[in-house]
Amino acid sequence: MGDYKYPGWRTYIIYHGTTMKNALRIQREGFRCSYDGMLGPGVYRSRDKEKASHYPKYVNGQHLAIIIVRVRVAKVKRIDYQGHPLQKTLYQHGYDTAWVPAN
Repeated sequence: MGDYKYPGWRTYIIYHGTTMKNALRIQREGFRCSYDGMLGPGVYRSRDKEKASHYPKYVNGQHLAIIIVRVRVAKVKRIDYQGHPLQKTLYQHGYDTAWVPAN
């Protein structure tokens, strides 16, 4: 199924920073949603490879990795300030992706 069958869907290359140990697990088992975060439960990734390279922040000497992923998104919500009314509930309102501008 190509993207052409889904009007409004866009495809992006995105990055996920993690430890090498977790990268190997993700390769075997796939991504798992976090229980919480700035935008609530979900899988956190970035279109900015440099930003992804700074995660995770605390690694205790572990080797780091960046996973490159091709994703299709349909309904994207811009969350551009802390306390946005949909910040933690965008999925319940029909959005599949959040976009947080830099800074």
